[in-house]
Amino acid sequence: MTGQLLSVQEQERQKIALELHDGLGQSLASLKMNLREVERGVPEEGSPEKGNCLRALDLINGVIEDIRRLTQGLSPTALQDLGLSGTLRQLEESFCKDLKLECSTEIEDSINQLFVLEDQVSLYRIFQEALANIGKHAEATRVTLVAKRQDRGAFFQIADNGKGFDPAQVMGVGLRSMAERARLLGGSLTIDSRPGAGTTLSFTLPAGKPAADQT
Repeated sequence: MTGQLLSVQEQERQKIALELHDGLGQSLASLKMNLREVERGVPEEGSPEKGNCLRALDLINGVIEDIRRLTQGLSPTALQDLGLSGTLRQLEESFCKDLKLECSTEIEDSINQLFVLEDQVSLYRIFQEALANIGKHAEATRVTLVAKRQDRGAFFQIADNGKGFDPAQVMGVGLRSMAERARLLGGSLTIDSRPGAGTTLSFTLPAGKPAADQT
């Protein structure tokens, strides 16, 4: 039943992402084009009108970028183009750039062929939720992501040097969601944390149906 709920949530995320991209995103793109034409029609450089147009264009560009990030977060379409390894690197790069954290990765491209797209989305969600928790609560300065082959499956880890917590006392919705996703994929999420000592989340998964065999 939990698996069905997660599947429904994923479908809703994809629906919202599509509406953002095809609705609001396209409308803003059209508005930007129209405003650009207005700006070009203002001949005097440095005039208040010219400045207002340029500031409005910068604002629109910022909103479009925010929508792009929201859409990517809701529906990780980059998985189809970059694979799981490239998408995780992209997620880590954006996260660390936004929060100005020191980050390191050990992500192997070979994991791309171990899991079908649906399972890759679940893995992406685990990393996404883990990083979101770090950003909100950990007060960390360094984050490490690991995704590599191990035996006949793969090993995954997200670690930070933040303030840590007591897993016996803190088990929020985000942690439960990550643990359930790992369980549905055939693994078990291990949480190693204590106050003042950072947090490490890790899990090992058996390889699923190879991605190359997807139909």
